[in-house]
Amino acid sequence: MPGKSPTILLTLICVAIAAPVAGDTPVELAKVEKVTIRAAEGWEDAQPEIVHFRDDFFMEAGDWNVSADQATLYGKLDDPETVILSGSPARIRVTAWFNDQLETISGEARRISWQREHKLIRLEGQAWLERGANRMSGGTIEYQIDSDRFQAGGAGGVRIQAWPDDNSGPQEAGSDNN
Repeated sequence: MPGKSPTILLTLICVAIAAPVAGDTPVELAKVEKVTIRAAEGWEDAQPEIVHFRDDFFMEAGDWNVSADQATLYGKLDDPETVILSGSPARIRVTAWFNDQLETISGEARRISWQREHKLIRLEGQAWLERGANRMSGGTIEYQIDSDRFQAGGAGGVRIQAWPDDNSGPQEAGSDNN
Protein backbone atom coordinates (compact mmCIF):
# COMPACT_ATOMS: atom_id res chain seq x y z
CA MET A 1 0.00 0.00 0.00
CA PRO A 2 1.58 3.29 -1.08
CA GLY A 3 0.23 5.22 1.93
CA LYS A 4 2.20 3.21 4.48
CA SER A 5 5.70 3.69 3.04
CA PRO A 6 6.18 7.30 4.29
CA THR A 7 5.06 6.25 7.78
CA ILE A 8 7.56 3.39 7.93
CA LEU A 9 10.32 5.61 6.52
CA LEU A 10 9.51 8.35 9.05
CA THR A 11 9.55 5.83 11.90
CA LEU A 12 12.93 4.49 10.79
CA ILE A 13 14.36 8.01 10.54
CA CYS A 14 13.07 8.88 14.03
CA VAL A 15 14.56 5.73 15.52
CA ALA A 16 17.86 6.34 13.74
CA ILE A 17 17.98 9.88 15.15
CA ALA A 18 16.99 8.79 18.67
CA ALA A 19 19.40 5.83 18.78
CA PRO A 20 22.83 6.33 20.33
CA VAL A 21 25.66 6.38 17.82
CA ALA A 22 28.00 3.47 18.42
CA GLY A 23 30.59 5.11 16.17
CA ASP A 24 31.84 7.29 19.06
CA THR A 25 33.72 4.30 20.47
CA PRO A 26 34.43 1.21 18.37
CA VAL A 27 32.28 -1.80 19.17
CA GLU A 28 34.46 -4.58 20.55
CA LEU A 29 33.86 -8.31 20.29
CA ALA A 30 35.78 -10.71 22.52
CA LYS A 31 38.65 -12.75 21.11
CA VAL A 32 37.56 -16.32 20.36
CA GLU A 33 39.47 -18.68 22.63
CA LYS A 34 37.26 -21.77 22.55
CA VAL A 35 34.59 -22.97 20.12
CA THR A 36 31.98 -25.60 20.97
CA ILE A 37 29.95 -27.22 18.18
CA ARG A 38 27.17 -29.77 18.57
CA ALA A 39 25.00 -31.35 15.85
CA ALA A 40 23.51 -34.73 14.94
CA GLU A 41 25.42 -34.73 11.61
CA GLY A 42 28.38 -32.85 10.18
CA TRP A 43 30.36 -33.16 6.93
CA GLU A 44 32.98 -31.30 4.91
CA ASP A 45 32.05 -29.81 1.57
CA ALA A 46 34.00 -30.67 -1.60
CA GLN A 47 35.28 -27.08 -1.48
CA PRO A 48 37.89 -26.29 1.20
CA GLU A 49 36.93 -24.61 4.49
CA ILE A 50 33.18 -25.25 4.15
CA VAL A 51 31.49 -27.51 6.70
CA HIS A 52 27.78 -28.39 6.87
CA PHE A 53 25.76 -29.46 9.92
CA ARG A 54 22.25 -30.81 10.28
CA ASP A 55 19.81 -31.43 13.14
CA ASP A 56 20.10 -29.78 16.54
CA PHE A 57 23.05 -27.56 15.56
CA PHE A 58 24.51 -25.39 18.32
CA MET A 59 27.73 -23.37 18.22
CA GLU A 60 29.21 -21.24 20.98
CA ALA A 61 32.32 -19.10 20.68
CA GLY A 62 33.02 -16.78 23.62
CA ASP A 63 30.87 -13.74 22.90
CA TRP A 64 28.30 -15.37 20.59
CA ASN A 65 26.22 -18.47 20.11
CA VAL A 66 23.91 -19.72 17.39
CA SER A 67 21.44 -22.58 17.01
CA ALA A 68 19.53 -23.94 14.04
CA ASP A 69 18.17 -26.97 12.25
CA GLN A 70 20.93 -26.64 9.62
CA ALA A 71 24.16 -24.65 9.42
CA THR A 72 27.02 -24.03 7.02
CA LEU A 73 30.33 -22.61 8.25
CA TYR A 74 32.70 -20.85 5.86
CA GLY A 75 36.32 -20.53 6.96
CA LYS A 76 38.08 -22.22 9.84
CA LEU A 77 35.99 -24.17 12.34
CA ASP A 78 37.59 -22.36 15.28
CA ASP A 79 37.01 -18.91 13.74
CA PRO A 80 34.52 -19.03 10.84
CA GLU A 81 34.24 -16.02 8.52
CA THR A 82 30.53 -16.60 7.90
CA VAL A 83 27.89 -18.80 9.50
CA ILE A 84 24.65 -19.44 7.57
CA LEU A 85 21.80 -20.84 9.67
CA SER A 86 18.34 -22.07 8.75
CA GLY A 87 15.61 -23.44 10.92
CA SER A 88 12.27 -22.90 12.47
CA PRO A 89 13.60 -20.73 13.90
CA ALA A 90 17.36 -20.19 13.72
CA ARG A 91 18.70 -18.15 16.65
CA ILE A 92 21.66 -15.87 17.31
CA ARG A 93 22.98 -14.16 20.43
CA VAL A 94 25.96 -11.78 20.38
CA THR A 95 27.49 -9.93 23.31
CA ALA A 96 29.44 -6.74 22.50
CA TRP A 97 30.85 -3.68 24.24
CA PHE A 98 29.03 -0.48 23.21
CA ASN A 99 30.57 2.69 24.67
CA ASP A 100 32.06 0.80 27.64
CA GLN A 101 28.82 -1.07 28.34
CA LEU A 102 28.27 -4.79 27.71
CA GLU A 103 25.08 -5.41 25.69
CA THR A 104 23.40 -8.47 24.23
CA ILE A 105 21.97 -8.64 20.73
CA SER A 106 19.50 -11.50 20.18
CA GLY A 107 17.57 -12.52 17.11
CA GLU A 108 15.49 -15.19 15.45
CA ALA A 109 14.55 -15.88 11.84
CA ARG A 110 14.11 -18.70 9.38
CA ARG A 111 17.53 -17.85 7.90
CA ILE A 112 20.42 -16.01 9.55
CA SER A 113 23.77 -14.96 8.15
CA TRP A 114 26.44 -13.96 10.72
CA GLN A 115 29.66 -12.36 9.49
CA ARG A 116 31.66 -11.90 12.67
CA GLU A 117 34.65 -10.05 11.20
CA HIS A 118 32.32 -7.52 9.54
CA LYS A 119 30.03 -7.48 12.61
CA LEU A 120 27.00 -7.99 10.35
CA ILE A 121 23.84 -9.96 11.11
CA ARG A 122 21.23 -10.59 8.41
CA LEU A 123 17.91 -12.19 9.38
CA GLU A 124 15.33 -13.34 6.82
CA GLY A 125 11.83 -14.76 7.25
CA GLN A 126 9.73 -13.89 10.32
CA ALA A 127 12.73 -12.05 11.75
CA TRP A 128 13.12 -10.22 15.03
CA LEU A 129 16.13 -8.58 16.63
CA GLU A 130 16.63 -7.16 20.13
CA ARG A 131 19.33 -5.01 21.66
CA GLY A 132 18.66 -4.09 25.26
CA ALA A 133 15.01 -3.04 25.63
CA ASN A 134 14.70 -2.19 21.91
CA ARG A 135 13.07 -4.71 19.57
CA MET A 136 12.42 -4.82 15.84
CA SER A 137 10.55 -7.34 13.70
CA GLY A 138 9.97 -7.72 9.98
CA GLY A 139 10.46 -9.95 6.99
CA THR A 140 14.17 -9.10 6.74
CA ILE A 141 16.52 -7.25 9.06
CA GLU A 142 20.15 -6.38 8.41
CA TYR A 143 22.03 -5.05 11.44
CA GLN A 144 25.54 -3.57 11.33
CA ILE A 145 26.83 -3.82 14.91
CA ASP A 146 29.76 -1.39 14.44
CA SER A 147 27.59 1.52 13.35
CA ASP A 148 24.47 0.41 15.28
CA ARG A 149 22.46 0.83 12.08
CA PHE A 150 19.86 -1.39 10.47
CA GLN A 151 17.77 -1.88 7.36
CA ALA A 152 14.47 -3.71 7.64
CA GLY A 153 11.52 -4.50 5.43
CA GLY A 154 9.21 -7.16 4.15
CA ALA A 155 5.69 -7.70 2.93
CA GLY A 156 4.22 -7.33 6.43
CA GLY A 157 6.11 -4.10 7.16
CA VAL A 158 8.39 -3.38 10.09
CA ARG A 159 7.54 -3.08 13.76
CA ILE A 160 9.90 -1.20 16.10
CA GLN A 161 9.83 -0.72 19.87
CA ALA A 162 12.52 1.75 20.91
CA TRP A 163 13.18 3.22 24.34
CA PRO A 164 15.39 6.18 25.26
CA ASP A 165 18.68 5.45 27.00
CA ASP A 166 17.51 7.10 30.24
CA ASN A 167 16.20 3.81 31.70
CA SER A 168 12.58 4.71 30.95
CA GLY A 169 12.10 1.50 28.92
CA PRO A 170 9.80 -1.33 29.85
CA GLN A 171 9.44 -1.74 33.58
CA GLU A 172 8.66 -4.77 35.69
CA ALA A 173 5.05 -5.32 36.77
CA GLY A 174 4.12 -3.07 39.67
CA SER A 175 6.71 -0.41 38.79
CA ASP A 176 5.99 3.16 39.81
CA ASN A 177 7.55 4.64 36.64
CA ASN A 178 4.89 6.83 34.93
